[in-house]
Amino acid sequence: MTTLDCVMRRHSLVAVSWADYLCELSEKELKAARKVLDAARVKHDMVVRTGHIATEIVALGKSGKYDLLVLGAKGRSAVADLLLGSVAQRVLATAPIPVLLVK
Repeated sequence: MTTLDCVMRRHSLVAVSWADYLCELSEKELKAARKVLDAARVKHDMVVRTGHIATEIVALGKSGKYDLLVLGAKGRSAVADLLLGSVAQRVLATAPIPVLLVK
């Protein structure tokens, strides 16, 4: 689901769903980051999708539209990563383009 999808849903007469709620929440949370990137004239794309996080991020990487994926990493312990898995680790292992992790 892209930002355009969110805008189109909001202006239709469809009842508010969990996808609509998440879309609006995502736009609100990303607003400050978007302002910073726009002010610095950094070309970027903020995409809101539903599904398995790592799978959706890798799918974007495979689309051919991007040169780099930038992800935040929480920095859990190695034991926690082994038990729970890590989105960042999965993306690093399967993405077809470079991945930059920011801690």
